[in-house]
Amino acid sequence: MKTSTRSFCWSKSRRNADAFELVDDLAETLNLTKADTLSYVVRNYTVLKNKERLREMQELGLGN
Repeated sequence: MKTSTRSFCWSKSRRNADAFELVDDLAETLNLTKADTLSYVVRNYTVLKNKERLREMQELGLGN
């Protein structure tokens, strides 16, 4: 029988302390828990990345 992991631990270190702050800020902005915020970003990564590319293209005068 195969079991799945329902949780994981994200340890805070000097190397990733800034990422913790970003998650805290975004969680507050979206009114979500930290876990839900991480899930939101992972699920919507492609959409968010495409929006970033579109903004960059518009800044260069290549977009709409």
